[in-house]
Amino acid sequence: MTKRILIGLALFTYVSTFNLVFAKDSDSPQPLEEFLPEIGYKTVEIAVKEFEHHYNKELKLPLRVPPISFTHH
Repeated sequence: MTKRILIGLALFTYVSTFNLVFAKDSDSPQPLEEFLPEIGYKTVEIAVKEFEHHYNKELKLPLRVPPISFTHH
């Protein structure tokens, strides 16, 4: 019984080495400057300008983050 298991394990290991996947040198992550705008990210300055243009009002944001611990950003 153990002989069959060992033979099966050796055969499985031998066969599974033929299906290896290798990464190419050209497979590098996309820079954030290209990736983020695709999913809808806007800088704070652009978002404020769009808000002010849409509502025709000036938006005043705090100059620094308040000393409150936020759980989400």
